[in-house]
Parts: sequence; C-alpha cells; structure tokens
Amino acid sequence: MAKPRVVTSWDLSVDGVGFLGKAESIQLPEIEEITEEVRGCGTNGPMDVPMGMKLGECTLKSLEITPLFYQLFGISGNAAGLICKAAMRADMGQEIPLVAVMHGRFKKISTDAFEMGKIPRQEAILKPVRYSLTINNQPALVIDLENDVWNLAGGNNLAASIKNLLGINI
Repeated sequence: MAKPRVVTSWDLSVDGVGFLGKAESIQLPEIEEITEEVRGCGTNGPMDVPMGMKLGECTLKSLEITPLFYQLFGISGNAAGLICKAAMRADMGQEIPLVAVMHGRFKKISTDAFEMGKIPRQEAILKPVRYSLTINNQPALVIDLENDVWNLAGGNNLAASIKNLLGINI
C-alpha cells in the first residue's frame, strides 16, 4: 500500500524576494464549484447544477515582520506575485516537485503581539486572480479570472460549460 507523500523541502518567493527559512507556512487557495439546487419538470428530486467556480484566498505566514508585504498592500492592479516550490516524497521513493504560481492583491496583513523573547510572526492574505498548480511536472490547474480561464485537468472547463449552455457542440 502506497503511503502519502510528505513535504521534504519548500521555498517561497514574493515578487522575486526569497523567503527560504523565513516562511513558516503557505495555505494554497481553495477552489470550489458553485451549484444551484434545481427541481425541474420530470425529475424525481432536486439536483445540483453547476453555476460556476470560486477561487479562495492564499495565506502566508512569515517568521518575521517584512516590509515587502506592506509595500505590496493596496497597490493598484493585481501585481503581487508568489511562487511556491515544494518537494514531496513517500518513504524513500523519488521526490516529486510541486509548483504553485499566483498573482493578485494582498487584502489583509496582521502581526502577532510583541512579546519579549518571542518572534513576532506576520500573516498576509492574498486574493489571487491568477493561479497555476503543477504537480510532478504535470499541470493540475490553471485559473485566470481576468481572462475567464478555468483549465482543470487540461481542459478549459469554463469555456466548455458556457458553450454547453449556449447549445454549441464542443
């Protein structure tokens, strides 16, 4: 039985500035399908019909207070860029790479209380508009809200669902 892979190493860069050894954790965005319960003529019960998708937020936790997050906070456009690279391995097997790339806006920054002898951590929340995830050099998803792209498992799901609603054969 295969064991789950664990993260053996990882690195984060924000706008080209490396946070190796300074980043405590990163929570990648959630993706969620939005559905509407519909009961139509001839159905025995209500059915969930896909209506779109929702892209969640990315949370970064830093082991130090950095001015970079404040410099990127509130700037016009979705200019903040994040690259997270990780290596994952099960037992003594081969490591596989994971790469997440995001662009968006920092919408919230918070810091721990200042206490003597303790490291004040900083947390920043990024609202991405573009998000790509590659696992083992295979594209897992590409989401681009500005250009209406939802490539999941290699196909543009958003374009396919819109064409389906319009009755266009794809």
